[in-house]
Amino acid sequence: MVLYPFAVGVKKVRWLFLILWIYSLGVAAETRIGLGSCFNQEKNHSIWNVIGDFSLDGFLFLGDNVYASRGFSRERLMSAYARADAVIPWDRLGVIQATWDDHDFGQNDGGASFSQKSL
Repeated sequence: MVLYPFAVGVKKVRWLFLILWIYSLGVAAETRIGLGSCFNQEKNHSIWNVIGDFSLDGFLFLGDNVYASRGFSRERLMSAYARADAVIPWDRLGVIQATWDDHDFGQNDGGASFSQKSL
C-alpha cells in the first residue's frame, strides 16, 4: 500500500487515523477509498451519483459535512443533516468514517466562545 499526502500541513494524528482506518478495511490487492469534505447540502448533489458508481471499499468524511452556520439554530442544523442524509448513497460507500470540523457543530470558525456549542 502506498499513501500520498492529500493536503499540506496535515497533522500526524490525522495520518495515523487514516492509516489505521485503511487497515481496518482489510488487505486487498486494490482498495478504493473516497475522501470528501465541505458538503453544502443546499447545492447540486449530482457528484454523489458519480462517487456511488466507484464501488468504494470505504469513504472518509473529512469535516464540514454539512453547513448550518448562517442563522444558526438547532433546527437548522438538524435540517442540514437530514437533507444530507437524503442524498448521500450510504449503501454504496463501503465502510464509512468521519471526523468533524467547525460547521458540523454550527458556527464558522466557532470555538469555546460559541454560545450554542452544547446543542
